[in-house]
Amino acid sequence: ADPTEAVGLLRPLLSADRADDASQRGQLAAGLLLLAQANVALNNPNDALRALTVLPRIAPAGDPGTEQATSEGSSGGGVYAEAQRLRVTLLVWLNRLDEADQVEWSDAEADAGGLADAWLDGLERAIAEPHAGVIARGIAGRFEDLTETQQARLEALQQQLAATTAPDAEPVGGG
Repeated sequence: ADPTEAVGLLRPLLSADRADDASQRGQLAAGLLLLAQANVALNNPNDALRALTVLPRIAPAGDPGTEQATSEGSSGGGVYAEAQRLRVTLLVWLNRLDEADQVEWSDAEADAGGLADAWLDGLERAIAEPHAGVIARGIAGRFEDLTETQQARLEALQQQLAATTAPDAEPVGGG
């Protein structure tokens, strides 16, 4: 589906304030996640984050509706887990690293490398931004136990960053 059309169709979900049963909550949560994903496809991270901010009000973590619901193309784990991963990616993309550090994350997902992958996704999205170097250094400092695949991805992104950054460019912000 066209992301612009999806955003137009799903935007009314931002004003939802409750759902009566777990099935409705799961459907609303899946719709909000799809809205966020459509905004990501349109390079609108702030709008995507806004959709994810509504999600806990509709269906908090552990809600049976969000644990069972998955979005199209989901790798499983429920909408809430998928939304948390995307929330980290968006916060990293926007250089809101302290907030990304505060997102609730299950130990199992973090141990499986999901948290590092979310940070790498954020760096990939922000690679042309002035703060991409800060993110890359943040990843290197936070994740000492990257898998070979993650390490190779980080190195490739660092090379891409080095190729697009002027040698005398000053980093923006702190790491």
